Amino acid sequence: MNIKDKLTGMKIQRADGVQCEITPVMAEKIIKEFHDNGWEDLKIIEDLRDWRREGSLESEEVSHFLKVKLLCPNAKLPTRAHEGDAGLDLYTPDSIYIKGETTKIPMGIAVEIPRGYYGRIVPRSSTDNLIIQEGIIDSGYRGEIFIKARTIRGNDCHFLNNCCVAQLIITPYYFMQPVQAFELPESERGERGDGSSGK
Repeated sequence: MNIKDKLTGMKIQRADGVQCEITPVMAEKIIKEFHDNGWEDLKIIEDLRDWRREGSLESEEVSHFLKVKLLCPNAKLPTRAHEGDAGLDLYTPDSIYIKGETTKIPMGIAVEIPRGYYGRIVPRSSTDNLIIQEGIIDSGYRGEIFIKARTIRGNDCHFLNNCCVAQLIITPYYFMQPVQAFELPESERGERGDGSSGK
């Protein structure tokens, strides 16, 4: 059996949780891409098997529920302000003072994010005089969620308990395995960096 036949029919999972099979056309594209970078047939098969062992290609049913563990008596489940909102409001379990420096605010919760997704910590539009540092929560993290924040002008700021200070957005992503490339295809932009558009 050649490498194309070995790849064809192999089950993989997309980031949205949908399981699919590698088609003959997909197999040809995979082989060409890897061969262009100097990979041998055996290495392609071994790497795909490694991905399976690591769990990145395993089938997994993605639940529509986000499991949240409350870590202290005053902790509160994240909520949506309106039906259909992407962001879940995060609340401070205790009152907190933020001085003129970056402060880590404990949220009193831990979450289980499904594989193929990650959590984005983003500012809440209605939070005045507060700069929220955006962050990422990986699916394997089970510890307490913290928010990093500071005031705009360095003034002290006081938040009561159960005050919404940031939002959590659950976002899908694609597993992409880095491979060494000796050449990259040309593009219209090329190597021009920041400000290269002239606008």
